[in-house]
Amino acid sequence: MVLAFIISTIVAVNPREAVQAVLRQAAMFGLLTVGVGLARSRTLPPGTWLAALSLPPTLTALLGAAAAAGVFQYRDALLGSRIASTLQYPNTLAAFLTAGAILATALSVAYRDRPSDRTIRSVASAAAGLNLLVLIHTQSRGGLLVLPVAFALFIAIVPRQVRLRATLAAGTAVVAALLATPLMGRGIVEKEPQMVFLSLLITALASVAFNSLTDSIMTRATKLSMQSVIVAVVVLFMAAVAATARFAPTALVTRLARVGLAERSVLERLTWARDGLAILQDHLLFGVGGGGWASLYFQYQQFEYWTSQVHNDIVQVALETGLIGVAAFSFFLVAVVRALKIEPEGVSDDRHLAAKALLAAGLAIILHSAIDFNLSLMAIGLFTWTALGVGYGLLMPGTSESSRRARDSVVALTLWHLIPALVALVAAGTLLIADRHGEKAVSALEQGDLSAGREHFEAAIRFDPLRASYRIDLAQIYGNVARQTGDGQLLSVAYQQARRGLELDPQNPKIVGAYGVVALQNGWIDEGLWAFRRTLDLHPYYIATYENAARAFMTVALHFLETGRKTEAADLLTETQALQTRLQERSQSIPPDAPRWRQLVNNSPGLAVWVGQAKLLAGDPEGARREFEVALGGPPGIKAGALAGLAILSALDGDETRAKELRDEALRLDPRIEPDFLRLQALVLPER
Repeated sequence: MVLAFIISTIVAVNPREAVQAVLRQAAMFGLLTVGVGLARSRTLPPGTWLAALSLPPTLTALLGAAAAAGVFQYRDALLGSRIASTLQYPNTLAAFLTAGAILATALSVAYRDRPSDRTIRSVASAAAGLNLLVLIHTQSRGGLLVLPVAFALFIAIVPRQVRLRATLAAGTAVVAALLATPLMGRGIVEKEPQMVFLSLLITALASVAFNSLTDSIMTRATKLSMQSVIVAVVVLFMAAVAATARFAPTALVTRLARVGLAERSVLERLTWARDGLAILQDHLLFGVGGGGWASLYFQYQQFEYWTSQVHNDIVQVALETGLIGVAAFSFFLVAVVRALKIEPEGVSDDRHLAAKALLAAGLAIILHSAIDFNLSLMAIGLFTWTALGVGYGLLMPGTSESSRRARDSVVALTLWHLIPALVALVAAGTLLIADRHGEKAVSALEQGDLSAGREHFEAAIRFDPLRASYRIDLAQIYGNVARQTGDGQLLSVAYQQARRGLELDPQNPKIVGAYGVVALQNGWIDEGLWAFRRTLDLHPYYIATYENAARAFMTVALHFLETGRKTEAADLLTETQALQTRLQERSQSIPPDAPRWRQLVNNSPGLAVWVGQAKLLAGDPEGARREFEVALGGPPGIKAGALAGLAILSALDGDETRAKELRDEALRLDPRIEPDFLRLQALVLPER
């Protein structure tokens, strides 16, 4: 996989994101091999691995519950009534907690040789219930669909001797979580922290009690009584589900009950996957490089939508790395699936159980990643690959069973494999430093501190030289200073930075549009016009694309008219008016089965105000009037521009009183339009 991502950087549409993807894959691969090596060396007992890897999901679940209770504030830890915790995305949290619940369940049925093992099993059973309780309150429908599949896989592959215990442990943990679900739901909705914490306590105690009860029964049970226990657990489960549906908040029950192919989130994911496969078809062999989706998907969409991820990691890997990456990922999955069938000889049941639980936990996240982007998050990717590596290593022959020298060699090799992971993490750290400088630069500019903004953007580029937006923003600062001081050399530097930014992400409409703004501000007219024309091809289903292009065309057209370049100005006036026709054609191309909330309008106030100006200057006052009347429905700035246009039309009609009223109202709404109003008025009414 690492090699596939490295190869894809050669053709990457966004080199910066491609390099970041390579670093992420290198870190994941490093921890995968480290996990295999350490597990083979038998330096840690299998239960320690289960405990260590079930801890992060459990702590994340508790942090999410604490945020839901209002104990602390963390951005996006609670989205409405959906718990997202520190991952800030409820669906990914659901996948993470599914893995945590599987590992905790496995730990709760392992180790039965010492009196202290009972305490470990009790803590683990409580952790399993808590993971499931918080999972329910992520309100992730995909997560709840994957949960039974993941647990069924786990139960199917564990050693036969512990399969029944694992089944009962999983069932009782689910029941314990369901019993407390209504209380936690009310606590979140009503903002009552006592209810949230009480629900956690109830889940933990119920999980421990159920686990102890089933343990006690199984030590004395006959075949008949065990059947009775299974029936009892099923009845408890059904009763808990009924109680949850009856007493949980309506919003929670309604959301979780709405699962189907007609659901908006399902339709959107199918659309994103379809467009991702279309990108793959055009870049079949090597893909478009890591992060390429975010730059390209606007060109492939058949109606407007916004998403920085495909929400399907399988499709995302395919389009980013092409057939080479597909082959590598498929080989990896086949190896993991084959490991599920391994029945190792001479391996204890606890080690066998731990290995299969770790593999099931990793596969649970990968399975959920077919409908989301879990593996695109570094923390989740590292966890998943570590779990799979350790699980695989536990099934392999242990080096400590052959010789000390073999064991030492494996440990040494493992440490060498850790190096690329550490290098990748350090490199990722430099990108985080750059992000901090970028945030400080934006903050400085908002406060009007141009010098500090410049310094922070320069520092951000030193730590992250491949991010296009930093260079575009720095070019804008250089350009502002150069125009104020008349520094031609600095203006040349601004041009170099802007061009470099464009070269780093030339398919991204945001970058191309930002380049166009900088170009026109600094007088690079041809390049500015090219950029805005290019955005019409790159992002054709976004109304603001047409509005921004119209603004740019009219800005240049006014300049041409004021400088006597009438032929070029006339061409731009015609091109501005043609934007409406282009928009209407694009609107008609939207498939009839597209979601109704994704339809493209045929006009907008933000477009009409500029088309109105174009028609006014082209000698079509009635056409201009119709456009300005449409623009009156826009926000204050657009409405002010429309009123200014109507004021000029009233003056053309000889109604000076009405013209003054309209002009005064326009300037009251937005005084900033006065210079542009005077320019337009001077061209339409030169006698003034």
